[in-house]
Amino acid sequence: MDNQYDLLANRIRTYLDENNLGDFSIDNFEEKYKFFYDMFSPEILENLDGKEARDRIFMHDGDRNNLCYLIEASPEYRSFCGGIRGGTAYKFSLFKKESGQWATGSSKKNKILSDDESIEIATRIRDAMVDGANYIRNTALNTVEDYVKLGKKLEEIFSNCPVKPTNSWIHKYYSIIFPEYIPICHKDEMKKDMIRKFSLEPLNDFWANDGQLYLLSKKSGIKFYSLFDESIVSLFYKWENHMWTDKFDKRNLVGKNFIKYWAFTPGILANRADLCYDNSLMAMGWNYLGDLNQYEDNFDVAIADIIKKNEKLKMKPTSALRSLHGIYKDIKAGDIICIRRGLTTIIAVGRVTEESKYFYDETIDNSTEDPFYQLRDGINWYRLEEEYKLKNSKFLRDTLYEITDKRIINTIRQFEDKIPQEKIPEQQIVTDNSLSRNIIYFGAPGTGKSYTLNKDRKKLILNDDNYERVTFHPDYSYAHFVGSYKPVSSENGISYDYVPGPFMRTLVKAYRNPGENYLLIIEEINRANVAAVFGDVFQLLDRDKTGSSRYPIEASEDIKKYMEMELDENYKKIMIPSNMFIWATMNSADQGVFPMDTAFKRRWKFKYFGIDNNEDLITDMTVNLNGNEISWNELRKAINEELLNYKINEDKLIGPFFAFDEYVGENIPIDEFKETFKNKILMYLFEDVARSKRNILFSGVGNKGNYIYSRICDEFDRKGVEIFCNNITEQFIDDNGD
Repeated sequence: MDNQYDLLANRIRTYLDENNLGDFSIDNFEEKYKFFYDMFSPEILENLDGKEARDRIFMHDGDRNNLCYLIEASPEYRSFCGGIRGGTAYKFSLFKKESGQWATGSSKKNKILSDDESIEIATRIRDAMVDGANYIRNTALNTVEDYVKLGKKLEEIFSNCPVKPTNSWIHKYYSIIFPEYIPICHKDEMKKDMIRKFSLEPLNDFWANDGQLYLLSKKSGIKFYSLFDESIVSLFYKWENHMWTDKFDKRNLVGKNFIKYWAFTPGILANRADLCYDNSLMAMGWNYLGDLNQYEDNFDVAIADIIKKNEKLKMKPTSALRSLHGIYKDIKAGDIICIRRGLTTIIAVGRVTEESKYFYDETIDNSTEDPFYQLRDGINWYRLEEEYKLKNSKFLRDTLYEITDKRIINTIRQFEDKIPQEKIPEQQIVTDNSLSRNIIYFGAPGTGKSYTLNKDRKKLILNDDNYERVTFHPDYSYAHFVGSYKPVSSENGISYDYVPGPFMRTLVKAYRNPGENYLLIIEEINRANVAAVFGDVFQLLDRDKTGSSRYPIEASEDIKKYMEMELDENYKKIMIPSNMFIWATMNSADQGVFPMDTAFKRRWKFKYFGIDNNEDLITDMTVNLNGNEISWNELRKAINEELLNYKINEDKLIGPFFAFDEYVGENIPIDEFKETFKNKILMYLFEDVARSKRNILFSGVGNKGNYIYSRICDEFDRKGVEIFCNNITEQFIDDNGD
């Protein structure tokens, strides 16, 4: 075991030497240790009388200088030496309630104390804390066995206390008083998780695990608190979201290649395997759950409740949870997926690529019966030439599960070499200046602005994770767009955290991956007050020849902290890098929109869409209306010509995709045409465009019905385009046929 510590410690020492870090001491940390010791050292606590000890240690009357408040909630110490937030004040076994009464026990079973009773409990806890500190100070701690003995002695010292030495706040107290001996992990499970991330095996003893971490620190010659610096942990482990909270996964150990093997059946007897082969993905049902990303904070509980309700189950849906958790999160790059048919047949094997990700999509699977919308892409499949029958093993019945049967794994390994190695095309950064960094697509409704933007997007980026879409509205603000502190609910209650908006999320991604393009799409940009929404970010829109911001701006403290947390670097100024694009759309015909000032407009390229833009895509869209073959394109153009006679501006005319865009290249069903024409075209003409010309435009209605929208609709059902004036009607009605 010592040899293993030496190997790990050598890796740390090499890093320290290469970066001239010495023992990795941090002046700010050393000052905090000294400040805390000067306030709450065992010698100081020991010399306090009972009432003084109570008030110095425990929370009361809004005081912020007591020990418990300082180590849990104060800005200076709540994260220093490991956080212990969560739960209630009852975890300290003594505190003063807002009612002015001292209390002990738990939130469910508590007791109100007299003043003397509170002092008696405080004294017992103080005495145990001091005695425990004296024992730690006077005991040689050099081996794991020494720490096991320490744990037993502390249990004995605290035996007459309502708290235990393993309570997180007691452990944190000792870690600050004795930073060279006690680690900054205070919860047993988190400590075990961190030990595994250092490629060690945790022991089933709270204090023995302290000993393991101490030995690694001592042999490395590093300050104990710096052993948990992200730069040190990253030498051994690659986490995804957060070093402390990400659960250990052996496949993320640095320098070790662990893969998992999974059994998967797409549909009944794998009848949906072709969907997987054709699209290089995995697919499963439970569509009523929607996008699984929405359950991130409470995945198992939330999903289990919904499945039980929908499928009328009494038991926990363990199999479904295992399958959904697998496709959503557990599968990693390099894993091998085996498609099974029944319990004994292998029909295909696949490898998970680096680009693989979960997503929910209702468009890929065109099956009319039981389509699958829960998907994971980036799977390179090899379809066996002949199905393989297992001889001495059987698969489980789960839709997706990790295989642990060594015999099945060994069988699958026979086919691994035949899995194709081609990867999903890598993202290429675009250097072609024809795709502008800041561009606004604008024009009349239905002219294909969003359609063209999406076509351009596919030229710019290949990975859907590299763009984000947001829609502006009158109440949209800087806090929504850039970010702000907001209340965030968690199992520990409500806290205020910085929540980034789409601009900051995209900016951080672009900083993190300079070799990839990132796109922020803003729909309806002029429906919000852009000057207020962009704020000081407006200055960054001015780009130089490289595409980067010409003039960086000072980052606010909130943004500095957020970017440092995400990028491990302190940014005093921020700028938009050349690989971040911002594209927007706006309808110049919309009512109630906000004007843009000249300075804002100057920083954008504007791409105008004329009223007949992309009309070639709809020339074949026709409908048989009352015996007349009507071309949708010709009808809208006839209406537009009449509107121009009324001096209506071009941006209020009807574009090719104002309606029926889902029927491009097809005949429009008559019922669909009538309903959409009434609800979109006629409503738009009646309420917005031709409000003052209703009697002329709808002169075919007669009997003053052209002033009543419901009568216009009724007449349209009966007469079709004959509700309009002669200038329009005569282009579509054959008088010779009457």
